[in-house]
Amino acid sequence: MSNQDHLDSTPQKDQAVPRLYSKWVILFFSMFGSVVMGALLYARNLKEIGQTKHAWITVGGAIAYLMLLARIGYGLTFDRFYQFLPINIIAAIMLVGPMWNFHFADVKESKSRSPWLPLLVLGGIGGLLWWVYSV
Repeated sequence: MSNQDHLDSTPQKDQAVPRLYSKWVILFFSMFGSVVMGALLYARNLKEIGQTKHAWITVGGAIAYLMLLARIGYGLTFDRFYQFLPINIIAAIMLVGPMWNFHFADVKESKSRSPWLPLLVLGGIGGLLWWVYSV
């Protein structure tokens, strides 16, 4: 076996390892940001492992879930914090629990994707909302 044959048969480890947002990042953004933001991060992970169809379904499902349960929660309380926090906690647990185990069961190794960009986006949205409601 020549040296070139050995180099050609060596797998490219970096190319095969997906870069994913961790469960903790998705949990944090789902609970303290929005169900949709957590679903977008989850969908990015799905696209990274080649499940683009499931990514669109996840985001659409998160939007429908948020609209339905916000409508139900609106009748129970008028406080937005208490209206959305339980909805976000339930969705976060669903994303990092049963859904994660279903979609990522075959992923044995991954690289961690940095949470800084989503954190900046969340901070920007929060700052914009604060500015709009304070004027």
